[in-house]
Amino acid sequence: MHQPPLLDEIEWSEPISARAVPPPLDPELARQAKAEFGGVPPFMSRFAACPWAVRMMMRFRWPQFAYISHRLADLILLVVSQDSSCRYCYGNARTYLRLTGQSETRIRQLETDFQQSDLPEQHRLALEFARLVARASPRPGRAEAAALTNAGVTSQEAAEIATYATYCVLATRIATLVAVPPSPTEKLVGRWFSPMFRVVLELEGRKHRRQIPPQPLPAHAIATPPMSALFRHLDGLPLASLLYRALTESLQSKILPRRTKLLLWAVVARALQCTTCEAGCRTLIAEEGIIEDEFNEVLQRLHSRGLTPLEAKLVPIARETTRYVPAAIQAKIRGLAAEIRDEELVEFVAITALSNAMARLTVVLDCP
Repeated sequence: MHQPPLLDEIEWSEPISARAVPPPLDPELARQAKAEFGGVPPFMSRFAACPWAVRMMMRFRWPQFAYISHRLADLILLVVSQDSSCRYCYGNARTYLRLTGQSETRIRQLETDFQQSDLPEQHRLALEFARLVARASPRPGRAEAAALTNAGVTSQEAAEIATYATYCVLATRIATLVAVPPSPTEKLVGRWFSPMFRVVLELEGRKHRRQIPPQPLPAHAIATPPMSALFRHLDGLPLASLLYRALTESLQSKILPRRTKLLLWAVVARALQCTTCEAGCRTLIAEEGIIEDEFNEVLQRLHSRGLTPLEAKLVPIARETTRYVPAAIQAKIRGLAAEIRDEELVEFVAITALSNAMARLTVVLDCP
């Protein structure tokens, strides 16, 4: 099996933006960010031109779970972000584990071969399943899900593992595509005062890191095509509610035309062999006046005479966001940033990140 790179092996570019100075954050969003983070994080300011993306990132700040533990989620983030070669998320995951008591030796074991670690069998299988979901190459199915259930993992736990793995995909895409620089928090590890941060994190954890009862989705989320089958399957998962809100708000945004976002989502879905998302986009895009033959041509050739000049720039790069080497995709995004407006760039990043998550998440429909 492919061995993902360690942290210092990842090539990472300077931050990417269409503007030297991002626009100010919406006052209400800035107020919420200050209440949540104590200030507006630089990575969030980078998305100020796309308010729904900022709201999505704030909601996922402290993900909640109904079935799996937060410690397992920490390990999933480590495994998926390392496998995705995301310098920012991988560094954050590693730093959090160190500051909450994990030794360097133990973390290195998880990075190099978690199957040989002293983790419980259920956790090792959960991490492998999460990695397979995130890679989607090939997409996991019934056999992989059966390995979990045979070890005593419930179907609800398996669905939550897959959902969090795809959230991690979303986070790594956002951070990688704009080359968010490593967090300054990484420098705290190993310093004489770092144990004090463990106390702070434990206090924060008591407030935010707790399991909560299943959270039913809104009725329209599980009754309205085209993604109703997926959300019915995920009903009760707190993360599913957040993904549904992000998906709804993304399609309501006016920065990029709705048809453009549907084309980007469909291209990502085709690359990841997600027939559910592709069919959903096909249904919705018919309402935008795109004929079947033109839609098929875009999926097959990443081009069509019916594409707008902006779509002709975005569609091929959307395909490349499914699997990439960070330095290579960052070079593509840097070139794109020189050709389009800042708000178009950040919404492109956000919608392709969300599309990558959704197109992977549909594996749960094949893993009952």
